[in-house]
Amino acid sequence: MRRQPVSRRQLLGLCGGAITAAVTGCAGVVNRIADQLLEDVNVLNDTDQQQSGTVRVAADGETLLDREFTLNSASGNDENANVGTYADVWTDGGSYEAEVTLQEPIDGEASGSKTITIDNPDEEMLLVGLGLQEAEQPIVFRVGTSFTDVVEG
Repeated sequence: MRRQPVSRRQLLGLCGGAITAAVTGCAGVVNRIADQLLEDVNVLNDTDQQQSGTVRVAADGETLLDREFTLNSASGNDENANVGTYADVWTDGGSYEAEVTLQEPIDGEASGSKTITIDNPDEEMLLVGLGLQEAEQPIVFRVGTSFTDVVEG
């Protein structure tokens, strides 16, 4: 099931909270807030352009998620989302194939894929980062149990 997109205001508030938490050592507060916004699979557009594409997750030959998305730029001044969230993807712990295909490449990359391992489906999430500033690749896949796990890589 897909929840409503995370609004830019919600994400900026969360990121602002993350920065404050990092300075003050309150990452737990930020992670509790993020748990209310993020789901099993999250696609974050950190580029200065709108990004459209498809996110897919499969396990044992069965497609568990196959959704198109359009995410606004991270630098936009509107209320529209630059994060897509997708719930109820993980069925059990195990290996999953995650794939993103973009309509327009980022730094020459129009797709990415990774086999990820989910040990605790009730706690772990996947972040697919598009153009994350601190990442070495234009498309990254990060698994963690908290917002700070997946953002910091």
